[in-house]
Amino acid sequence: MGWDKRINEHDILKMEDYLSTLMSPVRPREEFVQGLRHGLGQSESHLPENEKISLLEKILWGMAGFASAIVLLTIGIRAIVRLVRQSNLRERKRKKGASLVV
Repeated sequence: MGWDKRINEHDILKMEDYLSTLMSPVRPREEFVQGLRHGLGQSESHLPENEKISLLEKILWGMAGFASAIVLLTIGIRAIVRLVRQSNLRERKRKKGASLVV
């Protein structure tokens, strides 16, 4: 199947029915679920002292992220402006060359 080809709803339902006959639902072990809940329930307060992030570090990382976003935007805008200018120069040269030929 190519990326440009769409699958209609009927085919999706047929595929779902076919897969449901091949697979059966599995109930996870209770220990596994409890382990996941415990891991997800831990917050920053449960981290060891050396892994806690101070307010100053958060501010510095935020400023670094903001500065890098500004730099990337500036570079992107400069690249777009340069491409537009180059295409305008090419058009002018093409028109100038065409007017000399005529």
